[in-house]
Amino acid sequence: MTAGLLFGAPATALADPDQTLVDLVNEQRAKNGCGPVTPNPQLLTAAQRHADDYASLKTTDHAGSDSSTIASRVRDTGYKAGLAGEIMGGFGLNTDFPTRPDLINGWLNSPGHKKTMLDCRYTEIGMATAEATLQGDQYPTTFAVGVFAKPLNLPPGQ
Repeated sequence: MTAGLLFGAPATALADPDQTLVDLVNEQRAKNGCGPVTPNPQLLTAAQRHADDYASLKTTDHAGSDSSTIASRVRDTGYKAGLAGEIMGGFGLNTDFPTRPDLINGWLNSPGHKKTMLDCRYTEIGMATAEATLQGDQYPTTFAVGVFAKPLNLPPGQ
């Protein structure tokens, strides 16, 4: 995504996690010897929070417009993470990645995104998307955020 673009319409959150992206992530993880990541509703909440922020162009960084971080967004949901990471990107007809598989390939070609996506320690995911139309564009862009985590192993009752 090119930084500095202006939006002509407000961002719209997509109601459900993007299972297609989760499936594509898990295909790549399997090809690289990792187990699948399973959707977690708390991680979805953290991902949706940042996807909405990302799509409204309040930030195009991993830091939220409210100065939140991946760690704080996950913690705010009540999820107790032993490890957490985040990937983000946009896809659509107006981007370098017209389709979901193209976005996955983009992540695979980015060392940081690839490292997170293929980290076998992660066991859970929240994959969220939000859509917005860039000013002057005919088609909307879908902004995706994947929050990967491994839960903290706590003794029972803690």
